[in-house]
Amino acid sequence: MPKVAVCSICSNNFLAHARVLFASVRRFHPDWDCHLLLADEAPPQPIKTEFFSVTEARELPIADFEKMAFRYDVIEMNVALKPFLINHLLAQGYERVIYLDVDIMIYSPLATISDALDSAAIVVTPHITTPLPSDSGPTIREDLFLKNGTYNLGFIAVSNDPEARVFLSWWSERCRTQGFREPETGLFVDQKWINLVPGLFRSVAILRHPGCNMAYWNLHERRLSGVKVNDTFPLVFFHFSGLDLDAIESISKHQARYNLANRPDVAPLFMEYRAAVISAGHEIFKNSPYHYGRFDNGDEIGLTARRLYDSVQDHYPHPFTSGSGTYHERVRRSGLISKTPTSTYTASEGRTRGRAINSLLRITARLLGIARYEALMTYLRYIGVVRRQDFLLR
Repeated sequence: MPKVAVCSICSNNFLAHARVLFASVRRFHPDWDCHLLLADEAPPQPIKTEFFSVTEARELPIADFEKMAFRYDVIEMNVALKPFLINHLLAQGYERVIYLDVDIMIYSPLATISDALDSAAIVVTPHITTPLPSDSGPTIREDLFLKNGTYNLGFIAVSNDPEARVFLSWWSERCRTQGFREPETGLFVDQKWINLVPGLFRSVAILRHPGCNMAYWNLHERRLSGVKVNDTFPLVFFHFSGLDLDAIESISKHQARYNLANRPDVAPLFMEYRAAVISAGHEIFKNSPYHYGRFDNGDEIGLTARRLYDSVQDHYPHPFTSGSGTYHERVRRSGLISKTPTSTYTASEGRTRGRAINSLLRITARLLGIARYEALMTYLRYIGVVRRQDFLLR
């Protein structure tokens, strides 16, 4: 039998989810090893790790780790570490590595994945395998998968194969330097890069099994009867992406089409999962601060400070440090450190502000003329990417 590792990544606030994931893996595969990569520093309270081992991200051999941790926000950092973790486990001698997001739960053996790895070096699952209905609503649309990626990277599996190692080397470098949530430039963390993989690499299996990676984005094509999908396929794993444990009827904060009232077939899964995560210590960990979210003096690192760092990183090799001559001092002097939380607006306030901006744009178009106005819009689309606004540091 091949030596198999199942792995995941989270920060301290999702440690309860990790315990639930690995407990479900152990239920069906007690002979497989489970590994958690902590995209954080270990919390002061002890972590119950009877199901898995824990490694801190800074322990991995990542070039310029400190710069990478500063470059990305908490979500970007968690997912950018994925290829590094998989490669680390392959280097330890595992013949197969299966990555699963921490908000996943296993419901039957992962035999379908094992079978796919018998003949493929890389296994991925598409978000959807049938077209979305025309009435799917504004929050679940096919064009969103063009922006966010064809394949959902809450799951990926690889074998210890030369082609898989070449793939991981390629993917690692993209994630290390270009793992941004930045739709303006066509980037979406680790996930969008995988669109290229079936074309770049030959040994790729696209797993279309309806029981694998069932989630809010493919509910239009999949219904549950107990733990059977579409009355035929076993439910292998469900991805509770975007679940708010305090919103009892909600399925995911990322969409508004489905809830437990109009999808009662999935309600038992959600009730069971909520109870399991809460029982695993969610209340203890949910408000844990993110270690890489602040400078060493406690000032919060905002999006602008993170995005502009790349333009001056050679001058500031230790970006978290505060004091004289540091990056912190530079962004502070440039007025780029926020001392108060980002304001939020109601829908009516947003509409009022939008109308005011539209009025200014209408005046601008009349003053400039339509040709110059179109040129201005082209420039604004370019400069709207915060990474291109390094003039703010001058």
